[in-house]
Amino acid sequence: RKSSLRDRFIRLMPDRPVEITTAIYLLLYALCRLFPDASRSHLVLSWRNLKARRYWCLILSHLSHSSTRQLMRSTIVLHIAIPWLMDVVGKSNLYGLLLTGGATGTALSMLHQAKLEPFVGVDSNVIGSHGGGAAAYTLMTASCLLLNSQLAMPIGSVIPPDVLSVKPFELLLGNVAFDFFAGASDTAACAGGALGAWLYCKYAIEFPGR
Repeated sequence: RKSSLRDRFIRLMPDRPVEITTAIYLLLYALCRLFPDASRSHLVLSWRNLKARRYWCLILSHLSHSSTRQLMRSTIVLHIAIPWLMDVVGKSNLYGLLLTGGATGTALSMLHQAKLEPFVGVDSNVIGSHGGGAAAYTLMTASCLLLNSQLAMPIGSVIPPDVLSVKPFELLLGNVAFDFFAGASDTAACAGGALGAWLYCKYAIEFPGR
């Protein structure tokens, strides 16, 4: 029964996650730029949207970004980390990581917003999260936990890895520094993404063929 459900889940998931996720990122970012007011009501994770029963924000917020810098960061991490993780853990574990990171990122983001609520009010537009960074931190943390620490991951498909590459921990550390200086879209969601990766790698991962 478990194997059957797992196989069905694998078949439902797209085979080209990098290209599909990048396309969704770009589409939602364009909508955020073109229709900012509507985007706050549908693409941002907030207690205000949940009170209004816009439950789709729980998913769409993790595919949206608050700035061009954050969008570029997430896209670069996707292209660097996903091909290696797919080779090591397979498609079902990759999506398991992303779903777990999304769930824990949502939980921590909502807890953080609840702490801010007494200061600005639950209906305020001040509180809200574009949680696209959570997926990036899920992928980077999983890379640190699962891949060879000395692995040279190429940055893009054109430049050879011996010319320009990055190791898993260097990728994570570089993004922590990036968020410190540029400002994370939602620090709590990013931390939740990293937590989800650790939990999945420790308790749920099933390597192909085992």
